[in-house]
Amino acid sequence: MTRAPDLQLRGEILVVDDEIEVLRVICAMLRRAGMAPRPVVDPIRALEAARLDPPDLILLDVKMPQVSGLAWCRELKQNPHLTEIPVLFMSGYDSEEQRAAAFEAGGTDYISKPLHEQELVSRVRAHLQGGMLRRVLRDQNALLRERVDEQLRIIGEQREVALAQANALLDLHASGTATREELVGKALTAALRLSGTAAAIFAVRAHVQSGMQVTTVATRAASGDIDVRSVRGPLAGTGVRRCLWEKRPYLAHDAASVGLLGDALADLPGPLARACFVPVVERDAVTALVAVFGRPSAYDETHIRGLQGIVDTLWQILKRREAEESLQASLVEARKLALAVEQSPAAVVVTDRDGRIEYVNHKFCEVTGYTPEEVLGKNPRVLKSGWTAPRDYAAMWRLLTAGQTWTGVFQNLRKDGSSFWERASISPMRASPDAPITHFVGVKEDITAQRTLEAQLQQAQQLEAIGQLAAGVAHEINTPSQYVSDNLSFLTHAWERLAPLLTAAAADAADATGRGPSPSWLLERVPSALASAREGLDRIQSIVGAMRDFSHRGDGKPHAVDLHQLIASSAMITRNSWKYVAALVTEVDPDAASVEGVGGELGQVVINLIVNAAHALEGQPRANDGAVGRIVVGTRPVPERDAVELFVSDDGPGVPSAIRARVFDPFFTTKPRGKGTGQGLAIAHNIVTDRHGGRLWLEETPGGGATFRVELPRQAASHRRRPPHA
Repeated sequence: MTRAPDLQLRGEILVVDDEIEVLRVICAMLRRAGMAPRPVVDPIRALEAARLDPPDLILLDVKMPQVSGLAWCRELKQNPHLTEIPVLFMSGYDSEEQRAAAFEAGGTDYISKPLHEQELVSRVRAHLQGGMLRRVLRDQNALLRERVDEQLRIIGEQREVALAQANALLDLHASGTATREELVGKALTAALRLSGTAAAIFAVRAHVQSGMQVTTVATRAASGDIDVRSVRGPLAGTGVRRCLWEKRPYLAHDAASVGLLGDALADLPGPLARACFVPVVERDAVTALVAVFGRPSAYDETHIRGLQGIVDTLWQILKRREAEESLQASLVEARKLALAVEQSPAAVVVTDRDGRIEYVNHKFCEVTGYTPEEVLGKNPRVLKSGWTAPRDYAAMWRLLTAGQTWTGVFQNLRKDGSSFWERASISPMRASPDAPITHFVGVKEDITAQRTLEAQLQQAQQLEAIGQLAAGVAHEINTPSQYVSDNLSFLTHAWERLAPLLTAAAADAADATGRGPSPSWLLERVPSALASAREGLDRIQSIVGAMRDFSHRGDGKPHAVDLHQLIASSAMITRNSWKYVAALVTEVDPDAASVEGVGGELGQVVINLIVNAAHALEGQPRANDGAVGRIVVGTRPVPERDAVELFVSDDGPGVPSAIRARVFDPFFTTKPRGKGTGQGLAIAHNIVTDRHGGRLWLEETPGGGATFRVELPRQAASHRRRPPHA
């Protein structure tokens, strides 16, 4: 093998010049620079000295008597051992032609005389370094060439095994759809062909403490055919134990070391000496192995490396296949979960720890009206309505940051500004029970319809209780008022009979002393008193009648309803709501008096509309007569649709255009908190549209005020569901 290159710079310089004094001066310069000059006057002797002991560099005079420097250099360069020595020409004749001739002769540089020490030393040192580098490169190339030749020799020796292993690995990698058993069979077949053995087995163990269990056997027949079959049996013996202990390939050279292969392997061809056990090592433990048996000659390192490559590749493919199957199963489950979340009937929101939204499902978008792009990266407060107190939010965040689940109810706003109720359950998310909180997940259910039904039911129950109370009050008032009415009728008839007698006696019974009422006074005052009492009693009976009508809500089935009587009863019942703020007048059309419907429900609509009009007039500046406005309740026919229209209008401030589209939304109200429920108009809209197949809309009145119009078909529409109070 070539020796390592000598990187030391010797600096041996052959100086050739026919003038001894010049040689002495040049050598002195070089010695001062730490170099070793060898002066020679005779160029013939100098050429022989260069051949015997090649210098690192040659300084050569161009003009010499015996032979010119150019010819001397050409002869030097013809020697292949001296061709790399740099030659520096020296001459007192400096011309372009002479320089060109020097370089053509093989010169490396050209220095003009007289010589300057600094220039000479610099040029010599530079060429010495260049020569040294060339020698190093040459030596390195030689060393590399030797190493390459060695590797080529090794590769040549391993070629057959490597090709067999490569074919086996390619076959294994190409078995994309092969089963686990087929992959193991291919690996064992490759192992048999690679090692030239008679049998091969594949064994695994479930855990570190268990023994090896054979799963697959491959045997080579005398014809060379290879048979692969699945078996089940234990694998024991010295060779197996050594392989498990040492965690590296183990060679067993006799039957005792091979060990007992078990009954399942009793039919393997024999003898099975010279076994090679090649393990699969994971987490510092053997989890599987491939063993080959019955090689005619000893195994070498090439066979072992080839077998190890097949075993490692087989195990990698099996583990990758297992991971892929596990991943595929996980992806299927993840897709199921993702679909379940995305298609969940509940809205789902996931935020990071700082509350920024990272995911919303389809139901969230359906309920709120926002698209995912509009809310991702934002805080859920975009839905905040202001109805939830700050202390409630603070309590919620205290629970969540403590790792607990918060459950409660929000009243939030949709994108269009309408309000909705939702029941929410918000939980922290962690990668593990001990890990920090990374996200929060909220599962929310839209309970607006439920809240609406609850409010309607509550109002219906209140109305039912009021109706029962009204029926009792009407009954209690009606009986004594009937007594009063009967006695008042008697007194009226009696007075009509007594009046002529009192008139006739008025002149004779004058009280000269002026004591007591005179008959003329009685004749004047008693009729007016009786008429006033009759009028008050009639009003009491009207109120009692209206209360009786209101309390008798019927069975919820459509029947003929007298709208004019309904309007009169509703106006009587709501009188206390409007009598201080407005004058209520009716404008009814005789042709629009009757429809089919549920009287109690339609009465509730009229009452809600009158009360809504009265509330709109509250707080308006009072006129001199004490009334602030005017409420008109009326009807008109709609013959083109065989319907009747009922309207309630007021001359109040009207409804701002920004909220007109929301007046029928459940829980929407412009009243201060605690003043109204926001259910009156929503219930009326539900009764008219859903229960009676009609229409209810808001019409802005020119000059201010508002008009709510109800259009009802004369023939009853089929009821879609039971009334909320049923």
